Amino acid sequence: MFESWRIKKEYEELIQSEITKLKNTEGFMCNNAIIKQDVERLRNEVEDIRKLREKEREFVRTELSNLKNTNASPFDTATVKQNVRRVKNEAEDCKRLRSEDQERIIVLENTVAKNIADRSGSNPAIPKQDVERLKEERRQQKACSGTSRTDRRLPGYDFHRNRENF
Repeated sequence: MFESWRIKKEYEELIQSEITKLKNTEGFMCNNAIIKQDVERLRNEVEDIRKLREKEREFVRTELSNLKNTNASPFDTATVKQNVRRVKNEAEDCKRLRSEDQERIIVLENTVAKNIADRSGSNPAIPKQDVERLKEERRQQKACSGTSRTDRRLPGYDFHRNRENF
């Protein structure tokens, strides 16, 4: 019980910190819908994890009550062994699901961190000089894209749609 509460609290703090980071970036206003979508996806993942933890707790409670309420005598080893085997199998499944959840959470955290870095223009993988160089190259490509005033006078240019009509 404490573990699921702790996990939920950690991910709520993670969501709040991501929102704060996003609000502090330049791209927050123009990418507001995308950011809201990422935050909503994170909240849904946290909710799914909470539901899974609740199912685990319910299963443990049910199994304990089943073991306490069995009509078999305590010396009926076949029934006890069967119950123990079943509980062990379910525990293995829970561990597997927990590890899969942990992997999904790590992937989500990395994705959100990458998205934030990409939107803010502060991607540590791309040095600032390269970012400036890329911006300059984009400007040059736009300048050479055939939309200059002289190109508009050429035949085949659609003035109403602002594009070439070939």
